[in-house]
Amino acid sequence: FKEKGMNLFMKITSDINKKNEEENIKATFFVITDGVDNGYYMSTDMLKEMQRIVKSVAASLEYRGVFSVNFYVTSTGTLYVKNIEPGLTSIANIYDVTANVNQYEEQLRSAVGMPLHVITPLQIGLLMVVRNYQSRAIQRQWLLKNNWQFRFFNDVGDDDQAILGFVWVTGGDNLAALKNQVDDTEVWNDQA
Repeated sequence: FKEKGMNLFMKITSDINKKNEEENIKATFFVITDGVDNGYYMSTDMLKEMQRIVKSVAASLEYRGVFSVNFYVTSTGTLYVKNIEPGLTSIANIYDVTANVNQYEEQLRSAVGMPLHVITPLQIGLLMVVRNYQSRAIQRQWLLKNNWQFRFFNDVGDDDQAILGFVWVTGGDNLAALKNQVDDTEVWNDQA
């Protein structure tokens, strides 16, 4: 990852079973960036370290429900925890299009003591952050792309760097093809 705009997002659902005090942690990783061509490959060791950190956080918090652990990875491969966010987040809506669960149902299931679903990936996907300065270019793509889903926010102001919304790019089983599709639009090539 380049340091600017990179964020490895891990959505966690934690369920502490009151009967035997065992913790059931479900986790899914998504890479979310302001651009696509970051040239970063996540090693198995880094993924294991992230999982270790998340399990440690879940055990320490004694929290029941959905939460996110966000990481930064530097260009040299150094891993930092950016923050821990209890509760639902806009970014986790990627579950709606890539997995058999959604964060809202998992939060409710956890809150009322129901068992959590086993998370099954259904398709690959990219989540792209759309900023104000990209509004014209993204409107063009809205008309052209049949495998893109859009979510825009109301009243984001006049700041060019304000987040206008998100785009979920899904379909097929080839992540490189999805990245190429996004690159070909040049929406994320322009930096304001």
